[in-house]
Amino acid sequence: MPNSKYISPPALFYVVIFYIFASYMWWTYLLSDKNMRAFDAIAEKEQVLYNIKNDLQLDDRTYFSTPHFQDLDAKFNRQKWMIRSEGLVFMSLLALGAWQLTRTFYKEIALARQQNNFLLSITHELKSPMTSIKLSLQTLNRWAGMDDRYKKLANNAVADVDRLETLVDNILLAAKIESLSYTYSFDETNLSAFVSDLVQKAQTQYGEQWTFETDIKENMWMALDPSPFTSAIWNLLENAVKYSGESRVVRITLSATGGVANIAIADFGIGISAADKKQVFKKFYRVGNELTRTAKGTGLGLFIVERVVRNHKGEVTVKDNTPHGSIFTITVPAIHKPEKVAIRSKVEELA
Repeated sequence: MPNSKYISPPALFYVVIFYIFASYMWWTYLLSDKNMRAFDAIAEKEQVLYNIKNDLQLDDRTYFSTPHFQDLDAKFNRQKWMIRSEGLVFMSLLALGAWQLTRTFYKEIALARQQNNFLLSITHELKSPMTSIKLSLQTLNRWAGMDDRYKKLANNAVADVDRLETLVDNILLAAKIESLSYTYSFDETNLSAFVSDLVQKAQTQYGEQWTFETDIKENMWMALDPSPFTSAIWNLLENAVKYSGESRVVRITLSATGGVANIAIADFGIGISAADKKQVFKKFYRVGNELTRTAKGTGLGLFIVERVVRNHKGEVTVKDNTPHGSIFTITVPAIHKPEKVAIRSKVEELA
């Protein structure tokens, strides 16, 4: 028996199996009933023909004892048992198939849980040494007597550790989201400041060779969980940088339409084909050919974006930019709080 801790197969699977069982039993009954009615009609007709042919007036009981009726009855019984046997074989095969599918389902669930637990454990194990390495490099970099060439190497190493930390965080978050083990903690947040801070972080990380154009509506609020929502926005920013090509321009806009906020992140790079647009939010899916791809990544970024936004009661879409590139738009419920904004501004002035 499958372990009770596993997720049960979808109810629809059981409904379909029950429906097939019930339908086949019903049609077996109808076919048997039809066969019996046909036999009664044929037997009555054969009795009349038998009496005429032999110039007899046999009653039913006498006719039933004749070899003629016995042959007819034997033929009917063969048909009856053939219908029942075929029904029994089909039902047995159906039951065996349903059992095998259920068994396979539970095996896949167990394997998925093992893989997910492995990802959770290995990412936790990776975070500790990375934190230690980063701290050591930053301490070394602050040493006054260190040569500038070595400081540059230390800075490069810190940047690589940061990138590795982001990768590990994505793997950890994706594993938690997929296993439904992540508990969201929503807090009313100034979305305008939230997005602006992330854009500033991106500008600092990628340097002056990149241009981050912004058009952010002020004092927009929403209920969000800071950690996963940061990951969602940051993944879109990284994705825009990664596929911007030679343009090195990313445009970020935050606007309001009715009771929703629209966060649009646009690049002017290679764009995404119509076929890929339908697949990009799937786990591990990446645009292009793995053998010729130069952009780094795991295929988890947009998967995380879609799941996080969905859990914030929003949606994320992608469309073509003009004249080229892509625009990813996050649409989430917004909160209008002019009173709170005014009070906070007054407190800030007094401070």
